[in-house]
Amino acid sequence: MSFAWIELIRKTRYVWLIGLSLLLGVAASFVHPVMPIALVIGGVVVGIGVRAPLVLLVVFTLLLYTRIADLYPAVTAMQLPKMIILLALGTTLLSKLLLRDHTWVQSDHNKYIFWLTLAALLSSLLGGNPGESIAFFNENFVKVIVIHFLILNLVDTPQRAVRYQLMICAACVFLGLYATYSAMLGINLVEGTRVTLMGLLEDPNDLAFVMLTGVAFLLVSVLEHRGWARIGYVAALLALLSGFMHTQSRGGILGLLVMSFFIFKNRIQNKLILVGAMVIVAMAVVAAGGLQERRVGSL
Repeated sequence: MSFAWIELIRKTRYVWLIGLSLLLGVAASFVHPVMPIALVIGGVVVGIGVRAPLVLLVVFTLLLYTRIADLYPAVTAMQLPKMIILLALGTTLLSKLLLRDHTWVQSDHNKYIFWLTLAALLSSLLGGNPGESIAFFNENFVKVIVIHFLILNLVDTPQRAVRYQLMICAACVFLGLYATYSAMLGINLVEGTRVTLMGLLEDPNDLAFVMLTGVAFLLVSVLEHRGWARIGYVAALLALLSGFMHTQSRGGILGLLVMSFFIFKNRIQNKLILVGAMVIVAMAVVAAGGLQERRVGSL
């Protein structure tokens, strides 16, 4: 008899789930009229996250790079990126639990992340204002640890790695186009000529360093592809570099030169030609970006 009841429950579990969902929706409507909609959206997001946690990681990365949430005060108050990264972490752990997968990817970088975390925590505790330092550590550095864990466990194939890099490039190109747009209209400027954006990118140097990530990926893609694909990568690289130049970041230029050196050092055998090319590129970048006109400001 017990087996018959178990079989009956298995056959009718979807009916029970639908009925329970309807009752939950009716009860939620008494709390707030839009609460059932929020429950549906939340259920869909959690469902997608359990089946494909990488989607939530991609959404979080896009929000982190583009800072779109900072444009809208209501979204900023919701702390949407934090909600999504917590959902990504929760659904990743839940999917591992459902699949009975109790392992996580090992990497040589884990030991560096451990020592970096320990150093950041100790510096926060021993700083001049431990309260604010610990709050900053919890608000910002913990995200680094979570993202490191998620990227290791979700970007786990060469195909996913390429797609994730392309997504980062697309976000950086968006920043480059928006920076060029801001420069043309004379908005979001500091020191009169340097473009800045919003949130963590309110400093031109921070904006330049973020865009450098996309420059590296796109430059390698230009070198390794042919035909129409190369033309597309060249167009994206130029759009990104246009916005990058409008930051007029000297530190960003140094980063660009160092990155270019390591990309080209195995492709150009003659080191004298390589150094000469780097000098020419540096002079061209300084001239194109108008850095020689800067008189104030940091790097």
